[in-house]
Amino acid sequence: MTPRSNGRTAIRLSYPRGSTFGVLHIPDTFYMTGIGRVAFPSLKSAPTCYLTVVVPAYNESERILPMLHATVAYLEKRRAADARFTYEIIVVDDCSTDSTVEVVEREVDRLATSTSPSVLKLLRLDVNRGKGGAVRCGVLRAAGELILMVDADNATEIQDFDHLEAFWTKDSYPTGLIVCGSRAHLQAEAMATRHPLRNVLMHGFHLIVSTLCVQQVQDTQCGFKLFDRKAAQLVFPPLHIERWGFDVELLYLAFQRKIAVHEVAVHWQEIAGSKLDVVSATFSMLREMLLIPCCYKVGIWRVDDGAVRLV
Repeated sequence: MTPRSNGRTAIRLSYPRGSTFGVLHIPDTFYMTGIGRVAFPSLKSAPTCYLTVVVPAYNESERILPMLHATVAYLEKRRAADARFTYEIIVVDDCSTDSTVEVVEREVDRLATSTSPSVLKLLRLDVNRGKGGAVRCGVLRAAGELILMVDADNATEIQDFDHLEAFWTKDSYPTGLIVCGSRAHLQAEAMATRHPLRNVLMHGFHLIVSTLCVQQVQDTQCGFKLFDRKAAQLVFPPLHIERWGFDVELLYLAFQRKIAVHEVAVHWQEIAGSKLDVVSATFSMLREMLLIPCCYKVGIWRVDDGAVRLV
């Protein structure tokens, strides 16, 4: 497996297709900038910026640019107010078949300057890993003291980062911190307009999640989550679920490792163009909800086995 670069702030990772039980290894990876060959950092290393935003993307050519524009505008405003607010954005392309890569590459070039590389980095996967796999690959290469997971569709307002960040700034967390954006306060309105079958599936899913895996978080599936570096180091390396149920495994691991977990309401809106097939995804996630406690309790998976799982 050899990382390849197209000259921009991007790397491509190649590896064989595997399962959630597989263990994959890669060498150190690099990306190219206008100032030469630069090593992508490891999550195990010390942070070199304040915030990393990780954006998983699969066929998001129509939706990702408005999200990137809004995110950069907000982050630049924060940086202008406080020079200590440094950041990077890692878009993880999950083997898209549309023009997502080209759209992001143009934005990488636009944000670069003559004296510094772009704050936007593109990580390309040669095999579709699923949302969880894409997020994990990005987080393992994050340089931030804080790491924010954000969906590419801009469904959650990036300004809500302020509310998640507030937990980090007001207290200390020796075992790590995770703050989950939540849409639970919007459920009553959503149920009134949602198809009855979707409501049944949603209630069934939440019942199983709360019974088998995670009782303390109302909305496990919101794609807006903040991790401090300590928490990310504990929950992302051992992560096995790579599709839609990965959030639940993250939180399951968090509670097993005694990480502080908080939930805060965020502004959220439905964005057209979702790739989610609700029925098939629900049944897939239900299977994964059974896998998570079973595999950890019988020792097939271990909460501390992340040291040997690099990708």
